[in-house]
Amino acid sequence: MQLRHLTLTHIRAFSHAEITFQPGMNLIVGINGVGKSTILDTLRILLSQALPQFSPSRSKPLTFADADINVTQNVLTAELTLELTLELTLYQFSVTLHRIFSLSGLGFSRMFSMQLYIKLVLELALELAKLECRYLVHQPRFLYSATSTPTDEIRDQAYENVDRRILTPNGKEIQKSLKNAAQQPLAIYFSPRRALANISTKFITHGKNAAFADALDHRELRLMEFADWWLAQTVLAAENAPNAQRHLDVLASALSSIIDTCTHIRVQRETFDYLDKQGKSTSQTNTTLLIDKAGVPLDLRQLSDGERGILALVLDLARRLSQANPHLADPLQAAAVVLIDELDLHLHPQWQRTIVTKLTTTFPNCQFIATTHSPLIIGEVAPENIILIAEDGEIIHPDQSLGMDTDWILKYIMGATTRNRETEDALKQIANLIKTEDYDQAIDAIDTLREKVGEFPELVRLQTRVDRLQMLAE
Repeated sequence: MQLRHLTLTHIRAFSHAEITFQPGMNLIVGINGVGKSTILDTLRILLSQALPQFSPSRSKPLTFADADINVTQNVLTAELTLELTLELTLYQFSVTLHRIFSLSGLGFSRMFSMQLYIKLVLELALELAKLECRYLVHQPRFLYSATSTPTDEIRDQAYENVDRRILTPNGKEIQKSLKNAAQQPLAIYFSPRRALANISTKFITHGKNAAFADALDHRELRLMEFADWWLAQTVLAAENAPNAQRHLDVLASALSSIIDTCTHIRVQRETFDYLDKQGKSTSQTNTTLLIDKAGVPLDLRQLSDGERGILALVLDLARRLSQANPHLADPLQAAAVVLIDELDLHLHPQWQRTIVTKLTTTFPNCQFIATTHSPLIIGEVAPENIILIAEDGEIIHPDQSLGMDTDWILKYIMGATTRNRETEDALKQIANLIKTEDYDQAIDAIDTLREKVGEFPELVRLQTRVDRLQMLAE
């Protein structure tokens, strides 16, 4: 499965935006508040609604809230275009959903026009070109003022919500074939909470369908449940159970590819005997997930937030790919759509520089759609894969990005200064003093700045320039 095109209309800060996605890594870039996370949330909602139509996914569909509708509008619309392939055949169909709600106080004529609009949209969907899969969510919101009508009466007068889905061409056999296909469409979301070490004891389910469980939800690194799952796979592998050792090998391979300093992930289980409050002998078993970092064994909870965040991403993605693709010799070659909010979360600049290459090399057939504020990460991605959101909501692709240095990216893509603003202003002032031949003032300003921040190349060049001009003047 590959995502191709997303249209957002009146969703949160967006008035209207159209976004095209590329294979491999797609980076969503922009200042805080322009809608980077909105794009990921919209994709999560659309995918959660669409995937149960043609995959084993049984997760509860997500939906928009009233607060997601732009405050100046009554309606939001989101449309996603995607492609599905089965046995080298590109299946061509359209999936559409409309959610309508209103109050009877709006009047019959307005409700009639809305129902007519729905009918026209559905008829149009039936006639769409059959070269793509389109998934549309349309949710109107009608503004109404406070009223003295009793609450029960308002509830009784409310029209029933209308959810409409349509699949075109109407191919139940196509849906059945897709649901029974060896390689299933898989989409996974990683929120900024992924680095949190949750000790939840919720158990990870087994089997192929487990790959889809909670895949688009906000999830933390659930250490206890992952440790229990790892222990179960270890026991099953010792009993030669199908796929158990394979799951462990796949995760170990992915881990070593991304974080080469962390190896030998394993489970330690210890039982402690103690006396309870009533004086009775009681035992308790603790399961701990261990890993060797540069040869030193550590509990995963002892790792940094950056390390845990990457571990959560790699281990969860590798596990789901292995579970969803038992027929593949190397599940890391399988395809998936991976949504990542804040790819640079807690990462040292050295890791930021390499994370794109490591992810796309370890998972070569996955399509990544990630947000970032890191110029180092932006410099690792081609410009056609950069989705730059301007302050007015316009979607832009920069002319350059791949291979550009951090200063260039900060200035020309991110609109930020490359150094401290006060220092930058002082350098401009010195340059102006030299230009007006006020050399004594320029030297004083250079000395003041040197005392404050120390020596650096630009200051040395300005000092040399002043000295040379003074010599020429003499």
